[in-house]
Amino acid sequence: MKRVFNGFYVILSIFIIFNVLFLKCGNISASDVSKSENIYRTKCVRCHGKDGKKGRKGAKDLTISTKSLSYRINQLKNGKGKMPSFSERLTDEQIEMVAKYSITQFMNDSTLLKK
Repeated sequence: MKRVFNGFYVILSIFIIFNVLFLKCGNISASDVSKSENIYRTKCVRCHGKDGKKGRKGAKDLTISTKSLSYRINQLKNGKGKMPSFSERLTDEQIEMVAKYSITQFMNDSTLLKK
């Protein structure tokens, strides 16, 4: 019984840490994460891959990028090199959501969320 009780606290602790680190960083709600993930899957996976490492057509590895949130937003809006602009395909809100998602999902560094 004691092991089950301790296991419960381990699982609860993991859930709380995950919630604080990933879902609340930069004011990203669970709903926004789901929406952002959908945008990423439909617009970004082709070149960056599910894990952010794909590198198709010269796409950068998102797991090692240290670019800030404002840099990522600007790049999504205006494009750069082979990366196209998404300003006519996504709203400003969607662009910011997917930029935050790329940081929280692949970088685990909330300091990059500062604009």
